[in-house]
Amino acid sequence: MRQKRQRGFCFAGIIGLLLLVMSGAVLSCKEKVKIEKQTKINFATGLTADDEMNALSRAVIRAMEKRMSQFDVVSIENMGGTSEAIQNIERYDLCGISLDEAAQAYYGSFAWKGRPHPQLRVLCVMGILPVAFLVAKDTGIKSISELKGKFYGNGGKEDMADFKAAKLLEALNIKSRWNRESLAAQVDLYKRGRLAGFIQSRPNKPLLSECNERRPFTVLEVLESGLTKANQRYKGSGLTFPQAVIKAGAYPGQEKSVSTFGLVMGYYTKQDLPSEVAYRLTKAVWQEVWDVSASYGPLEQEIIGFPMLTLEYSPFPLHRGAVRFYDEIGLNVPDRLLPPEMR
Repeated sequence: MRQKRQRGFCFAGIIGLLLLVMSGAVLSCKEKVKIEKQTKINFATGLTADDEMNALSRAVIRAMEKRMSQFDVVSIENMGGTSEAIQNIERYDLCGISLDEAAQAYYGSFAWKGRPHPQLRVLCVMGILPVAFLVAKDTGIKSISELKGKFYGNGGKEDMADFKAAKLLEALNIKSRWNRESLAAQVDLYKRGRLAGFIQSRPNKPLLSECNERRPFTVLEVLESGLTKANQRYKGSGLTFPQAVIKAGAYPGQEKSVSTFGLVMGYYTKQDLPSEVAYRLTKAVWQEVWDVSASYGPLEQEIIGFPMLTLEYSPFPLHRGAVRFYDEIGLNVPDRLLPPEMR
């Protein structure tokens, strides 16, 4: 009797295993059909047409056209930046470029409070763009802590650099008088000695050279201890403060490299993008990494090593197709970056 039961259980187990395999095969076929039907990649750059970082977008498009020739790549500019791309995420297959904004949307924090987007997934981090705190030398200011109570500018744009710089000062209990007028207005105030300085993330060298000649400035250092404190303060919100280095000569009169925080730049997608497509998108960028890295000077060196950069600085989980790519090239994807569907 016991032998018959054992045979029955064994037979049932075999049937169950076959059903599981068949079920997996059906799912695999469904995804394959979905991939075969998809002939277009809608790429939301997260940038306006005149943004200098579009050079990077164009290089990514070239990589896709060369390595994924069966797809028609359609580039869409976003007048509302990354925020606009996120709001319309279901229309797109690939999006850029502020992973800071995307991370806050993923967690539903700050501007995205009450509107989380848990379907967002990272493909790759292309670089950490340094944000500089510039101050006039005649102010005598030597550290960001001395910006307390000072009239200081956001660089003329209410963007992610402005948001993160203000949040960093808030975390460090540095209450400056934050000016959000246009860059032209801030430059005028600076030249007349009424503004201690302003932040910059993508230096306008002709304008800054003019400012430096009229009223010489220096670049303040942001200590690692300050970044650690800010990261602890905003943990779990998607707001991160990775360390970045402003290389000597990046700004007029800057004689040495300076440590600061940076903006996380890269590309992301949605959870339901077929795994094979996400894998091939990420792989295409890697296969054409020399062309992609040469397209945008400020991040050239970082783009070359984007796989390692992604695993270190990605602010929210990867797409399962991207996980496959990083595994394939021998990198160990940390548990924190595995998407919920892979846990």
